[in-house]
Amino acid sequence: MARNARKLPPKGSVNPKPRTHDVGYGKPPVETRFKSGQSGNPRGRPKGARTKKAVKPERLEAIIIGEAYRLIKVNEGDQQVSMPLAQAVMRSLCVNAAKGQPRAQKLFIDLVRLTEQAQQARHDEMLEAILAYKLGWSEELDRRKSLGLAAPDLAPHPDDIIINLNTGGIEITGPMTADEQKIWRRIRTRIKDAEQAIAEGEDMLAKPEHQTYRRQIEGDIVFEKRLRDRLRTAIGNWDR
Repeated sequence: MARNARKLPPKGSVNPKPRTHDVGYGKPPVETRFKSGQSGNPRGRPKGARTKKAVKPERLEAIIIGEAYRLIKVNEGDQQVSMPLAQAVMRSLCVNAAKGQPRAQKLFIDLVRLTEQAQQARHDEMLEAILAYKLGWSEELDRRKSLGLAAPDLAPHPDDIIINLNTGGIEITGPMTADEQKIWRRIRTRIKDAEQAIAEGEDMLAKPEHQTYRRQIEGDIVFEKRLRDRLRTAIGNWDR
């Protein structure tokens, strides 16, 4: 037999077809691939199957808050009263803590401490912001006044903000917003009108020709004084 003669496969064997492409990750064999137009799920979607939707965090938060403040009936003495669920749970915790249960006492003290810390943090943040607002605008108003420039219509006005640095207390003696400012100015105008009406009425009572209408004039004066005093109680001595 010649040295370079090709060997024939054994009788009865099948000569496999040579591969014409690479096989590996993302490259399955041709014989296992889906044919063009063939579905990967021939049976289709199961009947009654529903697409699962992820619950949004905002929706879950709304559910939790809604349940926390849902009104329920609880026994209080010989009667039932309605209160939010969160309040009922807190009341139960307080009762158990008062009875001497250690776990309830610890949880209650921790809740009080965390609540006070949160309140103090919010107060400190607000105090810092209001103090910066008052000092910043006070300096700006002084600068504009020295230059003869018009001052902006501020609400609240920095002069209406009173801060007690010893206690951290904040008092605002004027309107907080532009809309409130308009209302306060109308109130201030009405106070001045009342004072003018009172002065005119008292002047009329001093003249003989108006004595016929004395009771009516006195009634008008009483009305204007009451209105003036109520309005002054609402806005104090504010005048801007």
